[in-house]
Amino acid sequence: MQTAVAQALADNLPVKRACARLVTTVCEALDWDAGRVWMPGAAGLLHCMSTWSRERPLANPQDPSWTVPVLPGHDLLGKVWQTGEPRWLEGLSEAHNFARTQAAELGGLLAGFAVPCCSSGSVFAVLEFFSHLSLSPDPALLTLLANAAAQIGLHMDSACAQSRALQAEQDRQLTVAIAQTSQVRFQQVLDTIPDLVLVKRPDSQIVWVNATMRAFYGMPPDGSGPIAEAPFNAPRNTQPYLADDVHVFATRQTLVIPVEAVTRFDGQVRYFHVVKPPIFDDQGRVAMLVIVCCYLGR
Repeated sequence: MQTAVAQALADNLPVKRACARLVTTVCEALDWDAGRVWMPGAAGLLHCMSTWSRERPLANPQDPSWTVPVLPGHDLLGKVWQTGEPRWLEGLSEAHNFARTQAAELGGLLAGFAVPCCSSGSVFAVLEFFSHLSLSPDPALLTLLANAAAQIGLHMDSACAQSRALQAEQDRQLTVAIAQTSQVRFQQVLDTIPDLVLVKRPDSQIVWVNATMRAFYGMPPDGSGPIAEAPFNAPRNTQPYLADDVHVFATRQTLVIPVEAVTRFDGQVRYFHVVKPPIFDDQGRVAMLVIVCCYLGR
């Protein structure tokens, strides 16, 4: 029996089919007349998902009362589902806690038992078995079935963990894709405005400039060229920019320069209203500096 379960899991069968194979194995190996797989479903009821029966007329497997959905705590199935513990019934036609006594009597079935299949502390399936023989409770058989069901439960736990990991990775990739798309769209927006916009790191290295800034400094419009301060600017001209950067990173305050002269790539001077706000990370540290230059004239 354990081998049959192990083979079903090795074949990577869905949980329902693995349970059905276990039911078939038990019935065929131990000469039980009928077995069913029940699983929680719609309306909070237990539903019959699979049926196996021998070619014996007394089993009466086609009686519809055998597969009526079951409430928690109701009938043999509902009690096993609710408690998570196996149960054995003798004298099915006279049992007070068995709702299908008439079908059992008509089918000549005298004994039955049910075992739960559990995963992460909850019952995901109940397996039930019936015999035409009057059989007393068999603790060894119940233990054997409980161990086999536990194997399926462990397999389901592992499958769920893999599914969660896969879903988490898919969610991460989707988040990255959305973020990248959003960044591209944001950059496209910034490229359309007439102001000069650039972003610097704490070491004053420029990490991004918009299209207007690239055109102003003579950089390739597609962004393929190096990002740097205007190469012809002498240190005496760029030093004030660096001093401004240090001030913003140190004070964590926006720096506003009403009028600032900036030399274009062709040597012509233009005047701008400049705003240099800091950008903070999740820990409240200044991570970047944004510089926006609004053109005033020549």
